[in-house]
Amino acid sequence: MNKERTMDSLTVESSILSCNFINTVYAWRGTNLNEYLKSYDDVIAWCRKLSVYDNDYLNSLQQQANANPEKAKHALHKIVLVRQLMYDFISSIAAEDRDQYALLIRKINPFISEALAHVDLIFENDGFKTGFRKLPTDLESPLWPVLKSLQDLILHADLTRIKECPKCGWVFLDETKNGRRRWCSPVECGTYDKMLRYNKKKKQQSAEAAVSDKMQSSD
Repeated sequence: MNKERTMDSLTVESSILSCNFINTVYAWRGTNLNEYLKSYDDVIAWCRKLSVYDNDYLNSLQQQANANPEKAKHALHKIVLVRQLMYDFISSIAAEDRDQYALLIRKINPFISEALAHVDLIFENDGFKTGFRKLPTDLESPLWPVLKSLQDLILHADLTRIKECPKCGWVFLDETKNGRRRWCSPVECGTYDKMLRYNKKKKQQSAEAAVSDKMQSSD
């Protein structure tokens, strides 16, 4: 039986909001068995899952989307478009393709600028932090914290630790001490990769044994 894939079952494999946003497909490499952002309702559900905004604001966005389905459809289209750009950008960084990410940052910059135009400085619990002006009529506002997260990642992270899973293409920041994390999940993709390498080794050993037996029989 195939595993049911819903927003509830979507795993969160990264500590970075922008990476988790990019990872809202089953896979970027190979066969993509599921798109988690199929509707604007899914965008709201993802925001709740990751605590992107408080529930009151998300409820307001949901009401706005229900009242304006065409507007919600347009917002979803832009959100998915930006996600694709972000994946291509992070993937190029993981591949250390400087020409590609220099090209892509020019395409992403207008979206980042748009997001940062809604940033406020907030004093809360004896400290300052950044927040976002809440505009319940702007259905694209779920992108703002995501794009701010992307900017923070690029500015403050060691770029050599920004990686792409070799099996599924999910992206993540390698926060291990030795910097040798390879897969988005050691349980899912890591186990699968080890199994493939094990089977390949066994197949090679069997082939070598067959050649050896043939040579012995010919003697």
